[in-house]
Amino acid sequence: MDVKLRDETMYLSLVNEGATLFSEGEYEAALGVFWKAFRLRPSAPVVLFNIGRTMEELNDPRCEDFYAAAASQGNVDAFYQLATLCIPSDRTEEAVEHLKAYLKGNPANDSSTEWARNTIRQLCPSPRLVWSKGRRLHDREVGRMR
Repeated sequence: MDVKLRDETMYLSLVNEGATLFSEGEYEAALGVFWKAFRLRPSAPVVLFNIGRTMEELNDPRCEDFYAAAASQGNVDAFYQLATLCIPSDRTEEAVEHLKAYLKGNPANDSSTEWARNTIRQLCPSPRLVWSKGRRLHDREVGRMR
C-alpha cells in the first residue's frame, strides 16, 4: 500500500471513529480523534466542521472559528451552524447572510431548509402594503386634494 492511500485510509478511519464517538456523546474523545484527522488534512471541510460541531457541544467558543473555516472551504452545513450561533447574540444581519449562503448551497427541501427560510422571514419581514377599505391610500389622498 502506497503512502498516499495509507494516509487516505487513516484519515477516513479517523473521521468515522470521531463521528461514532460524537454520536455516542463522547465529545472529548471525539475531539481528540478529529484533531488527529486535522493533522492529516488541516483544510478538509469535514474535519473543520466536525471539530467546530464537537467544540460547540463542549461549549467552546472557538467552535465559530472552525465553522467559519469549514464554510470558507465549501461546507454548506457550517453556514447553518454559524447562523444558529449568531441569532442568540443578536447578530441578525450576519445570521441572515449565513442562512442565505446555506440555502444557496443546499438544494434539499428538508426541515433544516424550511427552518432557514422561516428564520430569514422572521428576521427580515417583507414590507407590507397598506390598504384601506379596498382602495389604495393614494386614491383617498387624491380625494382629499379635490
